[in-house]
Amino acid sequence: MPGTILNTCAFVDPPLGSLGNAGSNIVQEPEVSNWDFSPMKTFKVSEVKRFEFRAEFFNLLNKANLELLGRGYEANNSVTMGSPFFGFPTAALPPGLIQFGLKFYF
Repeated sequence: MPGTILNTCAFVDPPLGSLGNAGSNIVQEPEVSNWDFSPMKTFKVSEVKRFEFRAEFFNLLNKANLELLGRGYEANNSVTMGSPFFGFPTAALPPGLIQFGLKFYF
C-alpha cells in the first residue's frame, strides 16, 4: 500500500482463537538518526569564581525520525491489522531543539 513503511499485504489476521505464526522482531522500523551536541566554555572571574556557558543541541541535524503507532504509547503496545494506521508512520520524534545554560561557581 502506498505510504506505508512495511508491506502490509504480507500480514493477515490470524484465525479466531489462535496466536498466528509471525515471529517476533520481524519488522524493522526506519533508522533513527539523532545527533546531540553540547559545547561549553568557562570564563574565570577570579581564582575560585567562574561562569560556565553551555549550549545544548538535541537532534542537531533536525532529521525527521518517523515512528509507527504502537511503539510504547498505548497500554498494550500493539496495533491490530484491522487498524487504518497499520504500517503507516503516525508520528515523529521531537524536532531539533536548542537550550542554553549559564552556571556560576563560587
